Amino acid sequence: MVCCLPGARVWDVSDQVHDILVQEGKQPEVVIHVGTNDIGRKKDEVLKCEFRELGRRLKNRTSRVAFSGLLPVLHDSDGFGNTSPLEVGKTDKDRADFLLTLMNAVGLQTPVLISPSMSGRFSIPFVMFHNQRLKGFVPVAPIGTNAYSAEQYQKIQTPTLIVFGEQDTNLGVQSLKNLRHLPHHNIIKIPTAHHACYLDEPKKFHDALLDFLTKLQ
Repeated sequence: MVCCLPGARVWDVSDQVHDILVQEGKQPEVVIHVGTNDIGRKKDEVLKCEFRELGRRLKNRTSRVAFSGLLPVLHDSDGFGNTSPLEVGKTDKDRADFLLTLMNAVGLQTPVLISPSMSGRFSIPFVMFHNQRLKGFVPVAPIGTNAYSAEQYQKIQTPTLIVFGEQDTNLGVQSLKNLRHLPHHNIIKIPTAHHACYLDEPKKFHDALLDFLTKLQ
């Protein structure tokens, strides 16, 4: 089941967790993607508290939970959305180290990194320099894949799910050409979807993501 709550914030999801899962049986598998609508409206500490409360309510219902948007401030990349440009370094190594520092600061040990579009300027370098910290990688037509050679990609051992929309003839095709050199990858092409395939076909995207996450366990 895919449940979309347009415009919802973290607290809205917390309030509806019980009703959403009431018919889903014991220990349902849950993927949560929420937080974008809170960016710029609340302080980070308040948002973290709301995520903790959401996690507590989910834990009372099931232990099989994955957060694809646990760190929404990261998705609002510097210079985009409501975030001002940040001084995080001009090189790929600097950006990879910035993401590593952020993961350490919030206590993420071996996360699955989900990276659409512009976030590739951080995720692709991170995979190159710090891939041992990842349990999995889900690039969704990211930028920056041309910066590395086939030989460099072939050295990466991280399980990867490459996702793109069938109608994304620009970054979708370009990133696939490079990322398919990763030795442990699967490819999901979402029919009729464009660049933001997770918006065009949310059920197909989340079904593929949940299947990938489940197999990593």
